[in-house]
Order: sequence, then structure tokens, then C-alpha cells
Amino acid sequence: MKPTRIVLFVIGLLCFGAQAVRHVYVRWFEPKHSILEKYEAPVRGDIRNAQTLGELESRYAEELKKSGGQPPRREMPVISEEGAPGTARPAVVQLREAIEEWETHEKEIRELRFFYFAGFLALAAAWSLKARLPWSALSLTILGFSDMLWATSPSWRSGPAAEFQRLLENKLLFSLVAIALLVLFRWRGPLCTTDGVQGKAA
Repeated sequence: MKPTRIVLFVIGLLCFGAQAVRHVYVRWFEPKHSILEKYEAPVRGDIRNAQTLGELESRYAEELKKSGGQPPRREMPVISEEGAPGTARPAVVQLREAIEEWETHEKEIRELRFFYFAGFLALAAAWSLKARLPWSALSLTILGFSDMLWATSPSWRSGPAAEFQRLLENKLLFSLVAIALLVLFRWRGPLCTTDGVQGKAA
């Protein structure tokens, strides 16, 4: 069992470490501005600078009122060749998409915390079983870290919105906590390969 523990530790460290580095890059170092921003419609700047969902909702309500109070239809608009960047679609459509994207990021944060907590419970159970049932403890350790890895994996969606930045910060924090737990489990937990209780089971 000793080689298995070492391999699992190395794989886990590589996965969580790589994810943490990516989250740092996307959150703080990835370019988020374009030279074309100065040609965009004002609504794009409002979307980009919004700090709360309420700000977007208020702006959406204003644009909806201007358009007669009718929600925009969901078919894809025709973009004319003469349209300037950011002006091809009505402002109300762009705001609706920004609100949907924000709400999607909120859902991802809830999903992140749920799966991470489920993984933490599995790790707690593994720690309690490490002496009596080492193979069960190892299985629960794999399950726990797999849930955490899934929860902190990079998002397929991106965006300049504050909620997406909060999502990245959550994923980065939980990735670093997972690395610390991985080291702890390698030192004293079910992934430990030193002599003693774990050594007897190896």
C-alpha cells in the first residue's frame, strides 16, 4: 500500500498545485481590457464595472422601460456589418445576458462549497478509520480529494464581472486548503507511509 499512497499524494499535489497557479493567473494577471473598449456602447462599461447583481438589475429595469416594458426575445439578433463593436445588440439584451452570467457564477460558488464540504466529510471519515480499516480510509481519502478537485476545477465560463472574480478567489482559497490537507494526510493521515499504525497496514 505504501507505493499507492505516494502516487496518490504526488498526483493530488500536482493537480491542486496546477489549479491554484491557474486561478492566480486568471484572477490577477490575465489581461481583462481591450483597446476596443473605447468604441463600445456605454452599457458594456456598466456591465463590466457592476459590483452587485442589484446594479445590473436596476440598469436592466431602466432599459426595459425604455424599450416599452417587453422582455427581449431569445432568438439571436442579426448583426449588421456596419454596426460598431458593442452596439449590434440592444442594451437590454446585453444586460439580460450579464445578469444570467452573474447568476451562473453564483450557482457555481454554491456548487463549489457543497462538493468541497462533501469531500471534507469524506476526509474526516477517512481519518477516523485510518487505524482500524486502512483500505476503507484510503478509499474515502481518494473520494474526498476527488470531490475537492472537482469543486475547485477551472470554470469553463469567464468574464470581467465581480462575481466571477469572487468565484476565482473561492476556488483559489479552497485549492490552497486542499493542498494543506493533502500534506497533513501525507504526514499523519491515511496517506502516511511511516512506521507505526500506518506502517503496519502497508
